[in-house]
Amino acid sequence: MSVLRFFVFSVLFSCAGELSADTQTVVTATGLSTSTTATTQETAQSTETSSTTSTDSNIAPTVAILLPSAAGEYGATQQIDFLGEIFDDVDLLESMAIVWESDLDGLLKMDITYGDKGLVTGRSTLSEGVHMLSLTATDSGGLTGKAEVSINVNSNEGPTCEITDPMTGTVIPSDSTAIAFFGYVMDEETAATDLSVEWSSNIDGTLFTGTAEASGETAVKLKTMTLGAHTITLEATDGSGSSCTDAIEVTFGQSPAVSIDKPSTGEVFLYGTEVQFQVLGKDYEDLSETLSLAWESSINGLFSTASLDAAGEVEIFISTLSVGVHDVTITATDSDGMSGSDAVTIEIL
Repeated sequence: MSVLRFFVFSVLFSCAGELSADTQTVVTATGLSTSTTATTQETAQSTETSSTTSTDSNIAPTVAILLPSAAGEYGATQQIDFLGEIFDDVDLLESMAIVWESDLDGLLKMDITYGDKGLVTGRSTLSEGVHMLSLTATDSGGLTGKAEVSINVNSNEGPTCEITDPMTGTVIPSDSTAIAFFGYVMDEETAATDLSVEWSSNIDGTLFTGTAEASGETAVKLKTMTLGAHTITLEATDGSGSSCTDAIEVTFGQSPAVSIDKPSTGEVFLYGTEVQFQVLGKDYEDLSETLSLAWESSINGLFSTASLDAAGEVEIFISTLSVGVHDVTITATDSDGMSGSDAVTIEIL
């Protein structure tokens, strides 16, 4: 026997009866399993001295419905907001199968948006009735989480609205100290104070946004408006998105300017003699010659309808005024029905 073989034999013999250990790690479908087996030379038998198992199991997604809520008010014509919250230990939102469903309307077709912190959003309409809504999320391992909420969707007749003042066709002078519009809104299912109210003009845009009084009354008060013909609209919208409108036509205009140059207040004329009247006038929207003029005396009434010329001037001579003190008024009216006037006081002896 060589020296080397003798040495190996000696070492093996000296270790006889001592414990040796083999460790084996096994990957299973459910995780990692690690076991340690000890073998003794003396008994030539295997004895498992310790065994530990750690399992990394896939967990089903957790799901919650934040919107719609059971306490909410919804209408059959409303675009309803859907908001869910989903968490999974493995998958991202985009990699999961996410479904909104109603027991009445079936699978809901909507574009789902993925947000931060596990939020998913979408919008859809629902038919009238009591719906059991469910949100389910299935991860890549085939595990599913689900949440449910019951909501009531009303038929929703929608609100009604009416502009009560001014009447359509009204002309509002630009020098008005107060411009006001009044209306009334109501809804069978929604309190007036919960309705969204908007007043608007096709020229000046939005005039007011807010809510109505508990009685349903609503009003908007303005200091000025753009000159011209306006369509004024009152719109009311309930919580389900149904709305009503009412509209009127009004004109916000500037009155014609007219002035009497001759005669002057206080002048005295003999009966039968001609009194010279000279008047100037203009309008900011109409041509001067299109203005209607009315010449009136406090004693003789209407005594002329002579109109302005293109330059905005007119001159007449009157010899038929009665004896007495006359308050003479010249009134110019434009196509909007707005009027301006001037007056003098003269005496006929």
